[in-house]
Amino acid sequence: MRTSPQYGFARVVTSIVLTVLATCIAGCATPDAGVQAEWKARQWRVTSWTPVHDVESGVTASLLGPVPSDAGLPMFAYRSTEGPVEVETRITIVRRPDDMLGKPITHADMQRSAELSAEIYDGLLISSQELTMNEYPATDVRIRYTDNSLKRKLALQRQVFLPEHMVILESTGAANEERVVEQVQQLAVEKLLLP
Repeated sequence: MRTSPQYGFARVVTSIVLTVLATCIAGCATPDAGVQAEWKARQWRVTSWTPVHDVESGVTASLLGPVPSDAGLPMFAYRSTEGPVEVETRITIVRRPDDMLGKPITHADMQRSAELSAEIYDGLLISSQELTMNEYPATDVRIRYTDNSLKRKLALQRQVFLPEHMVILESTGAANEERVVEQVQQLAVEKLLLP
């Protein structure tokens, strides 16, 4: 049975549209597909991103794998341990102290925050780079530390100073897997949604 030229053309156009849509669904919906393909090739565990939302601050973050709350903390805090080569992702949102509300964030404030993060890890602050994210002041922080089992670790943080909250998005992992920790952190930062 022959088809009319119009029907044949419609089938070709439909086929092209469906191919583009399938490609976009496979690639556009997962901008990290190339990175995850690399992880799979190295036979690492690959999990999906799970969004978590803090109503008070309006921040949404995505972490790799299940994201149980860090219970008992007086703040919005979630952590996942499902990244490749045991890279952990964490989001912590704390309310800024009352004496800081309504005041602009200074270079000294951002530097002190980076130093405090290093102190919490009992680690070494390698660098802190100031930037803006959605017009909010922010800092990328790099910390080296040793965990309880004496393994050398790397912590990468994006600290964002909202008018009433401070956001810390963090990826930590083995210091000898620095590239993977950086990949996870970059993807997590790309998925961070600020109000």
